[in-house]
This record gives sequence, structure tokens and C-alpha cells, in this order.
Amino acid sequence: MKLKPINNVLYYVPVDQEYFDKWEYYQVDLKMLKNVHKNVLIAKTFKEFIKIIFSKKIDLVYYWWWHSSVVVVLISRLINIPTYGTGAVHMYDESGAPDFLKKSFLFRFTNKICWKVSTKVLFISKSQSRQITSHAKVNNHLVLKSSSIHSKKKLFENLADKVPSSKIKLLTVCWLTKDQL
Repeated sequence: MKLKPINNVLYYVPVDQEYFDKWEYYQVDLKMLKNVHKNVLIAKTFKEFIKIIFSKKIDLVYYWWWHSSVVVVLISRLINIPTYGTGAVHMYDESGAPDFLKKSFLFRFTNKICWKVSTKVLFISKSQSRQITSHAKVNNHLVLKSSSIHSKKKLFENLADKVPSSKIKLLTVCWLTKDQL
């Protein structure tokens, strides 16, 4: 079976330009998409999505935020365009932040539709994958970590070359909240 070449990817990320520019994970995904695919079009609103999806031949829709993209996913799937999507939902949040089970019915329902209808559901960690797939039907999911062990090792090696070892006692790269401290 020969794979169809992917020329046009529509990156749907429903956030204001300020956040799109500021938050690194959107930029990392954009860079990844541009490195792999010929042409990446960006839509930050539903109106932009509609304009692009019906004016260009789109081969793939990549989107952020399952709950905000449910209509985008449904339209894409109805016109037979594959959808790959990600988000930052957790069933339980040990830090005390509002989690999936404490959110509104509409939030939970729209997430579940995207998990079931999307061509590929991308999780950001094994923990997130286990939590969600144990509580909801998820279609064709995959865990994609932001970096590999090899790249983390290289990061630490490069850092060690620049900073004297006696100065670093603990290095952590994680989401710190008051509860975690």
C-alpha cells in the first residue's frame, strides 16, 4: 500500500496570537509540522478554519485542545480529512487543580467525542494516556513525549560543560506549583 503524500496540513490552534507566539508548545508543534510537511496553514479561529478547509486541498488537520476542536474534527472527518489532536487533560490532578472529572458536562462530552472520532489522539505522557484510556473510549492513541532520553542526556551534557558542577545541586524541569514545593 502506498501512502498518500501530505502536502497541505492545517494547524488549528484556537488561541489568541499573543499566546500562540508566547507559549512554546505551539511553536514546537509548528516547527515540527513545517519540518515534515510541505505546506502548513494556520487557523486560530473557527472562521479561519472554514475559509481554509473549503478553499484549499487539505491532507491533514492537526489541532490543539480536544474540547475546543470538536466541530473542527467532526467537519474534517465528514469530508474525509484525517485529524490528529492533542491536549492537556488529566482525569485526576494531584496538585489540586481542577481536573477532567470536576469540569462541566459539556467539556467532558466534547473531549470524549474528539477522543472517539479523531484519526489519531496524541497524549503528552504515559500517565495522561493511562488516565484517559482507562475512563473513556479513545480511538487510535499514541504517546508523544516532548523529547527523547537521548536528547535529554545531550542537554545535561551540554549544561554540565558550561556550568561548574559544584554550583548545581539539583536541576529540575517540571511544572512547579505551591503544592508540589
